[in-house]
Amino acid sequence: LQIFKSGNFCEFKKGLADFSGSQIPAAAAKAIEKLLGIKQIYTIGINKDEKLFATIHFLNKGAAITDNEFIELFIKQSGIIIDRMQTAKLLAEREEKYRLITENASDVIWVINLTTQKFTYISPTVELLRGYTATEAMAQTLEESVTPESFIHIQNALKQNLQKFLSNELNIEYYIDEIQQPCKDGRIIWVEVSTKFRINKHGESEVVGVSRNIEERKKMEAAIRENEEKFRLLFKNSPLGI
Repeated sequence: LQIFKSGNFCEFKKGLADFSGSQIPAAAAKAIEKLLGIKQIYTIGINKDEKLFATIHFLNKGAAITDNEFIELFIKQSGIIIDRMQTAKLLAEREEKYRLITENASDVIWVINLTTQKFTYISPTVELLRGYTATEAMAQTLEESVTPESFIHIQNALKQNLQKFLSNELNIEYYIDEIQQPCKDGRIIWVEVSTKFRINKHGESEVVGVSRNIEERKKMEAAIRENEEKFRLLFKNSPLGI
């Protein structure tokens, strides 16, 4: 195995018997070589960084091969190409899995660059949440994507939490908040956002967030508060008490 991983063009000096190991007896190996006219047997492994992709064997019937360096260089380049192809395939598979997750999850995943104040990614599920396509939503500013009251709240929270993050980037904290966002049809909905800060490859601060529709939950909370107030007033105004 180490012969193949070396990337060197090697000759089996003892011919087919050496090449086959103990699988073919020496006498039988010699007979096969004579029958097929095999004069030399060479091998080389296609690999990169100790990763073996394949092996190539040469059963030579003519003069000895002398272009070892050329063959080794060619095989080395082949290993690099195969490695890149496999890496590209893995990346494509991962991207496809990520796409399936983001397109089929009910929550909205988004990223905003705090330096440019622009969204760099919004998952397609934003259309289910707000009625805007991902392209339309990404064209909006942060201020346009929320109500005026929520924008003020977000600005204050960003100022406070960003300083905390920059003072210790290794301490990753998640923040959960409730804001209101306008929909394409004019409705205003309550949304729960879970966010965290990160530094991108350009050294800029970003917020990665996940948004979830909590409109029904807010309605239920309002109904509970309303009922509690009714009972409170009923108890307060009852001449007998409850």
